[in-house]
Amino acid sequence: MHFIPWDQEEGFSHRWIAEDKRHIHVRDDYADYLATQGLRKLAGTEEPGYRVGRMASVSPIPLEHQVDVWVGDRSVEFIRDCPQDRPYFLWVAFPGPHDPYNPPLEILNSMGPAEEFPFSIPWTVDSQTFQIGFIQAHLTGSAQADFREFPELAKQTIRRHYAGLVQVIDHQVGRILNAIEGQDAERETLIFFTSDHGDFLGDFDMVGKALFYESSSRIPLIAKGTTYQVGQSKSLVSLTDLYATILRHAGIKMMAQDSHAIPTTPYQHTRKNLIGATGAGLMWYDEGWKLSRYKNGLSTLFDMEADPLEQNNRLLDPDFTDTRNRMEAELTKSLMEGLVQGHQEKSYPYMTLTPDHAGHHRNWQRSYPANTWEKSDEIKANWAKAGMPI
Repeated sequence: MHFIPWDQEEGFSHRWIAEDKRHIHVRDDYADYLATQGLRKLAGTEEPGYRVGRMASVSPIPLEHQVDVWVGDRSVEFIRDCPQDRPYFLWVAFPGPHDPYNPPLEILNSMGPAEEFPFSIPWTVDSQTFQIGFIQAHLTGSAQADFREFPELAKQTIRRHYAGLVQVIDHQVGRILNAIEGQDAERETLIFFTSDHGDFLGDFDMVGKALFYESSSRIPLIAKGTTYQVGQSKSLVSLTDLYATILRHAGIKMMAQDSHAIPTTPYQHTRKNLIGATGAGLMWYDEGWKLSRYKNGLSTLFDMEADPLEQNNRLLDPDFTDTRNRMEAELTKSLMEGLVQGHQEKSYPYMTLTPDHAGHHRNWQRSYPANTWEKSDEIKANWAKAGMPI
């Protein structure tokens, strides 16, 4: 999890901090731990195989001192030490599955060769519009990696290394679950497993994230607890939905932008669409279709049921004009609503026809920011009183 400044508590009673593993100069808790072991954080370029592997390297840090093992240690320690007569909220963030793709040798030696890993999704004319920027950013940025040539075996090697990093956290998740099961407390513990983004891992000739192709934007979400029936749901969900979900379980009234409690049964659907936004552009996902608008001028429309690998852009296909127009209208509406909601903290109680309003007198101090979520209905009513369409 990223905070800037990185040592802010941000509402947590305590944080054990291990920042993004590329931030080797951050003197966080993990850096302090490594120092006690005679070790230090390493840049990818310091690790064996980094450049020839296109960021797929081997970490010289022994497995028992890897950052995700350290995170697992701190998590198990917290669970075991937490008083059993009170609830807790524990957020566990593993930095490992990320570039540099650098599992330790112990993990790589337990895995099959790169040639056994899946092939990548082919590039398209549309995806190639990002290629020059992708190559340049990795050549000149902090990655210092050359992707001007990116053969399939290099992609499979990256996938092998990434799978190794996932294997490390898989073991740590198991340790955390065992620690929870080992408690005698009668309370129920709800568990949510998810990620903040995916990774191309060679798909479309890229690595990393930020674009709206499934490799980059689709993430896992697993919920465990008596509230949730066993099964696999096909419901559309967003990472923002965890906010509403957790507050609901905590018995706290929730009013927030674009957040819905996730389904509790495999056949329940709690949202029909979702919006995505990154520095690269915007996405609207709706009923099996995905519309993306990018700053570089590219727009795509994919039928995710008929074309899950996103190879056929239907944006200009006359057979799908109605679908495109509908989704563009929905995206525009969502953006407008978001812009209004994003400024609601500037709102104030209606005063035009309220003679007893304090704002009619000198030296009135207007409260800022306004408590927008608890008073959203009041704010809409005030707009109507002022003659504004809602």
